[in-house]
Amino acid sequence: MKPFSLSLVQAGALVASGLLRALGEMVEIAAGQHTPLSGLIAALALATFAAGLTGIWDEARASLSGRIAIFATIAGALGFVLVALHSALVLGAPPAGEIATSPPFIASAIVTLVGVAALAWWVLRSPRYPSWIGLVLMLTVVNSVLASFMALPPIVQPLIDMVMAASFVQLGLSMYENIKHPQPSQGPGRNP
Repeated sequence: MKPFSLSLVQAGALVASGLLRALGEMVEIAAGQHTPLSGLIAALALATFAAGLTGIWDEARASLSGRIAIFATIAGALGFVLVALHSALVLGAPPAGEIATSPPFIASAIVTLVGVAALAWWVLRSPRYPSWIGLVLMLTVVNSVLASFMALPPIVQPLIDMVMAASFVQLGLSMYENIKHPQPSQGPGRNP
């Protein structure tokens, strides 16, 4: 059992990651393109998400999908942190399509997709989290990665990522509720 305060910090990190992610996307929408500032905010949001996701380890480690979810999602998020930092600080925020074709981006995307698929499956089967969070996470991550490779209007990917950000916030709020009320909240029979 984790100390109560650590769990609150982890839940808060998930909420903060969603808010930061939304802020970064708003910066990108206002600028009309990817910018060094939006890249740095994205990196901070993903690092915060990875830290917050460690908060479900005690629950998730009981199942294979949970263990894969935590390790792969955190590894993918941290890979994207490195991609975002490199593109913002070293490359000066090149167009998203250029970043998306780099081997580090593709590797991070593959690892993230595996992790988020496992996370979605785990959340869908968990009695302690709303199922829709898993569905929204999976749909938005897949759409965000696909949008990176497609010639879409500049506003499309930021809007997808803002919906993803809302699922980060809800996951953190659900974690907070689970801390306050430790019993299962969605009925019997759902095992991750």
